[in-house]
Amino acid sequence: MGNRLAGKVAIVTGAARGMGEAEARLFVAEGARVVLCDLLDEAGEKVAAELGDDAMYLHHDVSDEDSWTLVVEATTERFGVPTVLVNNAGIARYQTIDQMPKEMLAHLAANVVGPWLGIKAVFGPMRHADVGSIINVGSTNSFRGAPGASAYATSKHALAGLRRFPRRTACCDRRLPVEGRSPRMDNRDDKFECMRGQEWS
Repeated sequence: MGNRLAGKVAIVTGAARGMGEAEARLFVAEGARVVLCDLLDEAGEKVAAELGDDAMYLHHDVSDEDSWTLVVEATTERFGVPTVLVNNAGIARYQTIDQMPKEMLAHLAANVVGPWLGIKAVFGPMRHADVGSIINVGSTNSFRGAPGASAYATSKHALAGLRRFPRRTACCDRRLPVEGRSPRMDNRDDKFECMRGQEWS
């Protein structure tokens, strides 16, 4: 397709299907080498195999810090230092607030703590390499809400705030671009044509 991402090494979470799969396919098509991460091993391995030598699949729980360490190590060993992180993985469960006593913590673990751990894991390597881009996939629910989405909307609103941290942290003498994307889709399993034409750096 092109070479806008030639030389980039990307980690994409939640890449076994849906939007994460579309992101991984687009990145490879644009010249990047991509590490697809997910809990859905069969689907993730299938996508990576279809993408060829420029892709690799890793089983990964985004809420586990040790898992992030292994992902960064494996990425560096196979493709080099990661220069792009796409925090795409997340959960969305719609229930009324009285039906979800444990759902809030589950949403925060996957949708907020996971991306935070991801940023923490790649921050050092990106800073040392003096190059990097972090993309947090948000949701329009973060600012408008939806029936039954109190946990999901809260977590995505927190994620929107998280993207401001790496830009302004006092320990960073080189600012890494951290962007939030909030795509709106009628069908999560389509090929996400809206991704095409986005400016990725």
